Amino acid sequence: MIVLGKINGFYGVRGWVKLFSHTQPREQILTYNPIYIRPAARDSRANAHGSDDNWEPIKILQRRKQGSNVLALLENIDSKEKAAEYLGFEIGIKREQLPKLKKDAYYWNDLEGLTVVDSDNNAFGKIDHMIETGANDVMVITTAGTAAEKHGQTILIPFTIDYHVLSVDLTNEVVVVDWDPDF
Repeated sequence: MIVLGKINGFYGVRGWVKLFSHTQPREQILTYNPIYIRPAARDSRANAHGSDDNWEPIKILQRRKQGSNVLALLENIDSKEKAAEYLGFEIGIKREQLPKLKKDAYYWNDLEGLTVVDSDNNAFGKIDHMIETGANDVMVITTAGTAAEKHGQTILIPFTIDYHVLSVDLTNEVVVVDWDPDF
C-alpha cells in the first residue's frame, strides 16, 4: 500500500471530507478509485510502505476542488458527524494503481530506504525521505552506521539525474552520487 494523504477535515453537513494530499498536483488523489483508508499510524514516514493491515476499500462517490481544498464524498459517509469519525484516517492505494513512469523517473516511496554511495562505494547513509524545494527534489539522508555518522549530521543531496545522481539501482537498493562527503 502507498500512503497518499489523509482525511483532515469535513466540509458542510452532508458528509463531504477534506483531504490532505501528498500527490502532485494535490487533486491527483481524487483520480484513484477505490481508495483505501485506515486509522492513522503514529509515524506516517515509517508506514509509507505500509502493509495491508487495517486498510479498508472505500469508493469516492463525488469529488471536487474548492479553492485550496480537495473534497470528496465517500460511500457510507452521509453526515458531518459520520465524517468526523474519520478525521485523521490515512488514505492509500495499491501499488498497481500507480501509473507507469518514464525512464529515470521514480516514486519517492521507491527511493526511501535506499543506500546512497559515491562512485568509490563510500556510504553516505540511507534516504530517510525526500523533500521538494521548487528547483529540484532533495534526498534527506541519515548517516547512522556509516563513516559520515561521526559528523552527526543529516546530509542533503539534490536528486538531479546525470548530475548529482549517477545511477539508481532499485533491485540492489543503491543510489550512486557524485557528491563530496565533506560538503
